[in-house]
Amino acid sequence: ATQAPAETKARKREEAKKRRQEDDELLVKERKVRDEKNNLMATVGPFPPPRLTIRSIKPGRAIPSRKTLTQRAVLDSSDSSSDDDDEDLKALETSGPVAPDSDSAEHLTGYLNRLSMDSLKKMSESAKVKWKGSCTHDEAVAEIVKSAVKMGCEKACVFMDKNKMLDKVAQHANTTRAHVLAQLATSVPSFLKTLPEDLLRSLGPTLGIPADKSTVAEMWERIVAMGFCAVLTHLRPRPLKKIASELAIQLSDSVSTEKHCEQIVFTAFPRERLRVKQSRSLKKAPGVCFRVVPGRSRCVGDMGYVDFAVLNVSGMRQDNERHYSPEFEFANLRWSLLCMANKDALALYLCQQGTVHCKFIISIVNHLDPDSTVYNEGTQRFSSASAENDWGFNNVVKFEYLLDAKNGFWNADTDVIVISVGIVLVESNNKATGSVINNTPAANPAQKQREAKNAKSKERIVESVANQLLETERLENLRKKVKSELQKTQKDEDKQRKDISQKQTKAFQQLHDQQNAEKRKIAHELAERERREHQERVREQERLRQLQEQNDELKRKVASFTDENAELASRKKTAIAELKEERKRLDGLKAEVSSADAELAAMQAELAALEKRTAKQSAANAALRDEIAETKSKMPKPRKDVRSDGPAVNFDADIFRSVQQSIIGMVDDE
Repeated sequence: ATQAPAETKARKREEAKKRRQEDDELLVKERKVRDEKNNLMATVGPFPPPRLTIRSIKPGRAIPSRKTLTQRAVLDSSDSSSDDDDEDLKALETSGPVAPDSDSAEHLTGYLNRLSMDSLKKMSESAKVKWKGSCTHDEAVAEIVKSAVKMGCEKACVFMDKNKMLDKVAQHANTTRAHVLAQLATSVPSFLKTLPEDLLRSLGPTLGIPADKSTVAEMWERIVAMGFCAVLTHLRPRPLKKIASELAIQLSDSVSTEKHCEQIVFTAFPRERLRVKQSRSLKKAPGVCFRVVPGRSRCVGDMGYVDFAVLNVSGMRQDNERHYSPEFEFANLRWSLLCMANKDALALYLCQQGTVHCKFIISIVNHLDPDSTVYNEGTQRFSSASAENDWGFNNVVKFEYLLDAKNGFWNADTDVIVISVGIVLVESNNKATGSVINNTPAANPAQKQREAKNAKSKERIVESVANQLLETERLENLRKKVKSELQKTQKDEDKQRKDISQKQTKAFQQLHDQQNAEKRKIAHELAERERREHQERVREQERLRQLQEQNDELKRKVASFTDENAELASRKKTAIAELKEERKRLDGLKAEVSSADAELAAMQAELAALEKRTAKQSAANAALRDEIAETKSKMPKPRKDVRSDGPAVNFDADIFRSVQQSIIGMVDDE
């Protein structure tokens, strides 16, 4: 029993080896290959062996992985930002820190609430969240945010581990690294608040935050933003563009999914742009690199092979980034290999931006046992008009199995694996030539002639008669023995067959009874479901009737409100007309009042002048009275004339009285 799995594995390995040999012979001799449905396809060629499109690289030199498919440069060039980006970064540098009471997870939740359910479903697949059919919009957003926080904590732990900060944090907390990781995975802000300021300042540059701005709020936002970017990384260009349109984000013309992810993340967290720039400026550990294995670029028939040695492959397990190999040219087309981590497995894809129909083989070479090499075959029609420019395999091999040196794939000393890529172009109109391949190919005329010649040569061979007799006798005895054993085996098989038939009949009867019981159960459930649905329909109709009545009532109210509004409008017009008449009458009264005020002012002025004249005249009269009194006092006493014929007359007194009366009369007239 213990040897059965090993024997099965060895048998499958032999069958796969035989199948590959047959495919190689078919490719070399008949210039045909099989597709997934075992149909024949004619190949196109021959072409020169694959070669790198880069000429400035010395043989055997390691080439850093490209981060985008369209990036043609050999080495990573410095990011040249535009003037607007520089101004934005300067504005962010001068802006204040993140508010201490802000919650980045809640901010991300509100940011994602604008997405549709289709976009959330795509994001949940990328975030490794199990999608439930009955999941609501808020529940889906909450699960995605939770997964993003978890991914951000994992990336933060990787950065801390690279910079040996986990040990310092564990030493301060008097605990182990595992406990620190558990605390970061469950409650990040509360755990960071327990750390002293000097340790926070040391931890900030690890996450791309300046030491003077290493606050808990800044670190928490950085962790959430990294997790959000990790969720978006595994999405295809089409879902990313849909998400950007729903969030009202204008994406650049670049076809790089990484650039699109950064734009979406920078819109959600503007300060993340500055942190990413500072994080990239830090000294990084050696990343994934590719090196072409010397002398391994070759052609087998019309299929071209190229072998890449992938360096620092152990870091690929945790970085969650896309790694593109240097471009190589085959069949006048440019190709590239994409390596990335898909959860806990290695994913490999062939990239092509042109239009071509091809079959490809991507294999991970086992240097200890070549027969244990992992082969993955595929047939694909690439199109330049399609956004899907890569095709391959999501789960090639588990990292746990790949990074075990005993299995023969990974070199622990150099941290290297070897990946072989084989490509052959096939004719597009393969329906006419396609046919199912038999295990025994049809013999051609030349092969028939060789077989006839061999038969004639065998007939000329003369063997010893004695040896023939002995061999015949031995074969006869062997035949009898085999016949008896076959008869015994046949009896045993008949007995077993009879037992099996009885067991099958019994099992069939039991299965039939179970099916009948299941049918009755299903019929009962269907009847119950129909009853509930009928009740639900009745309730729904009642609700619709009530809503209709409410709607009619609202219409009546709206009509009454419309009539009242019209009446109020007419009253308003009447009031406006009356107001205009009152304003006209008020203007007339104002004019009369103003004229009366003018007359009153004139009369007051005339009265003032009259009062002045009266005062002057009074003063003149007083002076005249004084002068008269003075004159009277100075006048001589009146003389008395003595007439002869009568009494004496006082002429001066009479004259004075007459003058005085005339003056008084004049004064009174005045």
